[in-house]
Amino acid sequence: MNEQKVKVAIGNDNYIIQLVGTKAAQDFTSFMPMTLKLNNFGKNEKISELPGKLDISDSPAGTDAKVGDVDMYAPWGNLAVFIRPIQYSQGLVNLGHIEKNGANWINYSVGTEVHFELT
Repeated sequence: MNEQKVKVAIGNDNYIIQLVGTKAAQDFTSFMPMTLKLNNFGKNEKISELPGKLDISDSPAGTDAKVGDVDMYAPWGNLAVFIRPIQYSQGLVNLGHIEKNGANWINYSVGTEVHFELT
């Protein structure tokens, strides 16, 4: 599968996510364009509900996450953007990585709208 990039707009801030070449990442692009609202989950990640399920059949059973990683937590089906690293977590499926300044997402508050579209 071809790896794709996703443009993310949050207010006046723009980011690019480099997606990995998995079925889950491809399914993620099928929802675009889309706008989601952020929530906090602990001190490590910003989360949002996805509009549907992703095919994780070719993804590892879990992964660790680095700052700027964009993942889906399979048991809940939510999108997670990591603002701090975490150790290996079962059910965490990597979709891609924010190319620059992923740590900046820590500054966005609950309810912030995030717009995703293919580049």
